[in-house]
Amino acid sequence: LLVSLLAAVSDSGRPSFQLRLDRVADISGWVSRAPETRDDSIYFELTPYRLGQGNRVVPYADRLAVWVSSSQDQPEDLFVPPIQYGEFLNTTAYLREPAFYAVPGVEDFRRLSWLQGTPFRLQLKSPLQLERAGRRNWIGDLTAPFFHYLRSFKIQSQQILEDHAFRFLLGVFLGQKRSLSEADRELIRNLGILHLFVVSGFHISLLVLFLHSACRLMGRFGFLVTISGIWLYIFAIGFPLAAVRAGI
Repeated sequence: LLVSLLAAVSDSGRPSFQLRLDRVADISGWVSRAPETRDDSIYFELTPYRLGQGNRVVPYADRLAVWVSSSQDQPEDLFVPPIQYGEFLNTTAYLREPAFYAVPGVEDFRRLSWLQGTPFRLQLKSPLQLERAGRRNWIGDLTAPFFHYLRSFKIQSQQILEDHAFRFLLGVFLGQKRSLSEADRELIRNLGILHLFVVSGFHISLLVLFLHSACRLMGRFGFLVTISGIWLYIFAIGFPLAAVRAGI
């Protein structure tokens, strides 16, 4: 009932910012979603602590969706060492609005981006457009070992699994639907199991079942391990709304 009341009085339309899309923005921020490979690009989210256009500083409380590509290298090799969660970056680029599809049956990614807190995006054609400040905030320092393990898990899985199996692992376990080929996505849609590749209550329920079964004999400590494991997983996959709702 409370959620229904909040939804009724909340404005779910476009966030209002005094930004001009025809002017370059000077952006300084920190990486607030761990980078991942999507098709031929590196994708991550940037939370600005300063966003200016000309001599004017724009108050911007949301995140930016950042896509970095290059015509010369593989996405995994664009940054050496790889960009880390919590790292500070600077860039100068044009802001863009999310793509909009006025087609029946096609998801409106523009509205979805607004609801997820990324009303604008950056499309960078070269990693040289990003300046690395060479430091991380305290959140990045605390989470660095976890993301190091996650990156090692992906590398090890890629080495021992066939390519299509590795892509399915990323899709089912980490919810990275874009890791699947177009042929695989079409097959999954025809089979009617696309929901398995959207991390939501189904995945969280399985995780709760596993953790609770493994830790229930530990008493209160086991309860804390279960709760911590759930939110660590949600954190690893980038806090999708469905997973956050299921976690709560």
